[in-house]
Amino acid sequence: MISITDFREILKTYIGLDIDTISGKFLENFILERMAKFKMSESSQYINLLNESPDEKQVLINESVVHESWFFRHSGAFTESMQYISKKINENSSSKFRILSIPCSKGEEPYSMAILLAERNIPTNQYELIGVDVSDNSINIARNGVYSKYAFRGDEIDSHMNWFHSSDDNKFKIDKCIKDQVNFKCGNLLDNNFLSTLGMFDIIFCRNVLIYMGDSTRLQVLKNLRHILLTNGLMFVGSSEVVLTTKCGFCSTNKPMSFGLISTNTSPTRLIVNNKNKTKHLSRILDKKINKKFRISTGLPQNSKRVIEKNVIKQKELPKKKIQKIDLSEVEHLANIGQFDAAEEICRNFLNKNPSTAKAYYLLGLIRDAKKDFDNAESYYRKAVYLSPDYQDALLQLAYLYENQGNFQLANNYKTRAKKIKEKSQISK
Repeated sequence: MISITDFREILKTYIGLDIDTISGKFLENFILERMAKFKMSESSQYINLLNESPDEKQVLINESVVHESWFFRHSGAFTESMQYISKKINENSSSKFRILSIPCSKGEEPYSMAILLAERNIPTNQYELIGVDVSDNSINIARNGVYSKYAFRGDEIDSHMNWFHSSDDNKFKIDKCIKDQVNFKCGNLLDNNFLSTLGMFDIIFCRNVLIYMGDSTRLQVLKNLRHILLTNGLMFVGSSEVVLTTKCGFCSTNKPMSFGLISTNTSPTRLIVNNKNKTKHLSRILDKKINKKFRISTGLPQNSKRVIEKNVIKQKELPKKKIQKIDLSEVEHLANIGQFDAAEEICRNFLNKNPSTAKAYYLLGLIRDAKKDFDNAESYYRKAVYLSPDYQDALLQLAYLYENQGNFQLANNYKTRAKKIKEKSQISK
């Protein structure tokens, strides 16, 4: 037997991974398999091998990173990117721009941008797309450009399928004219020397990786990325990561569901503290560890003391007698600015008057998920599915929850249910 904690510092050093954020049992089983292959009985033997063998180190990295991605994931980020690019070209038709996707997983994200640029007929000599991932397996898949049906989720991809060629084995190969526009590299997000060789970028996608890091590693990564982001450039993070970036000089662009950031010289949290009589310090919110599957933006408004104070006052002074009149979009709004407690309070009051509303339970699940209260999150998701058996989002959240717990059979069951519901809805259209 081994203790997964023996590998805590190794994975933190290699890729900045906080093993508490992933399924320790899955990783432990993998390490045991590798030890059995080399006829090792002690974890110290395998640790020595990792230190001596770059190839074995890469094998562990490939197995440790999360490869979950799909085309046009969280499409709001792509919408804001194209708005930014269009504005830049309108100001100067010959302007050039560079886009970085890090980590790029198996290439779905940078290829999504390449497709959008091609559909807008933007000349290829006006832009450069780079995809970086620490997993050489993922980079090889990206360069090959062949994907299974699981890389295509949601309705956003439907209008772009003409860029893929299907095969008899139910695989889809991306068109060569798109594949040629992305330059893939194997590299480490923690390696500042490597990042500096990439140059400067107008747009950086760094989504759904910060949540797997400890505080010190996360701050260092954000500092490194800030150094390669051009002034007035955009950076996109995961839906649950926006609030984590405000400690390192970023603030939200405040565009719905884009989870976009701009660099700022003033920390939004300081703006909140400046007026002690009217505002409440949000450090407790910022310090919460956010779950990777949270799907509501947690960004703070862009660079405005007045806007931030107004939102915080709204949370503090909202009359209870009016809560019932607020629809569930108010819950999403408060969560969007990082005020989870206020969002949860309104959601619960809404349920007091509307106890059979599946979406309210789903939102409560997201909020508890964000606070790493997974037991209650599961309960709320289940209630949402009970009230609305075809609630695809709730089914997928349950699938992700069980996947993180290592219960892959149950996760697959929920994914299958969600898939059937989606196929059924498409047929009915």
